[in-house]
Amino acid sequence: LIQFGDNAAAASGQLYYDHSTDKLRIDAGGSSDRMTVDANGDVTIARNLDVDGTANLDAVDIDGNLQLDGTLTVGVDDTGYDVKFFGASASHFMLWDESADELVLTLDSKLSFHDAAGGENIVASADGHLEVNAGTTLDMTAPTVDINASSALTIDTAGVSIDGTADSNLTVTGSGADLDIAVAGGSTQELRLASAGTGAAAIHLNASAGGIDIDSADMIDIDAA
Repeated sequence: LIQFGDNAAAASGQLYYDHSTDKLRIDAGGSSDRMTVDANGDVTIARNLDVDGTANLDAVDIDGNLQLDGTLTVGVDDTGYDVKFFGASASHFMLWDESADELVLTLDSKLSFHDAAGGENIVASADGHLEVNAGTTLDMTAPTVDINASSALTIDTAGVSIDGTADSNLTVTGSGADLDIAVAGGSTQELRLASAGTGAAAIHLNASAGGIDIDSADMIDIDAA
């Protein structure tokens, strides 16, 4: 046993090598093992560690809370590293994949906005199915909004309003493909084609390569000035 300090006055502190445990120990304030260094070089500190300079650590395992008061930077420009955050459910995590330059939310992990567990989020509810959810309003503002659907575009809602201020069209370009505009609910529904134009062809029906077929189960009423 090699000891520095008065063992009888442990409250004032002592430094000693304990041969029985093969550890270098520092005791202070009446408490033992404030800091120990074992034969493998492992250091145990019972209280706080204050580093004024730079701590160069090869690997860090933190079991408690971590508070960072400065900027966190992972890697340098053009050389990054993977960063992963796990969720409470199996296989749910957020991954910054540095090799793919990609932020990944696995399975049905949500990207939420405004508040946690709210109605505003983006989520892949299944493989190949991406949902954009808004609690009340989804507003897209851009000079051009381009929607490319390889098979179908489906809009399910109580009402649809499309307002344009320039020349517009609704066109089906596939050969032999039809365009149906219908009101199919029954009762006293009406299908209205209206124009506020003042020209001779305010409403223009043009069948450039075929006929025009009008079928009516009741009267056909055409009023012209």
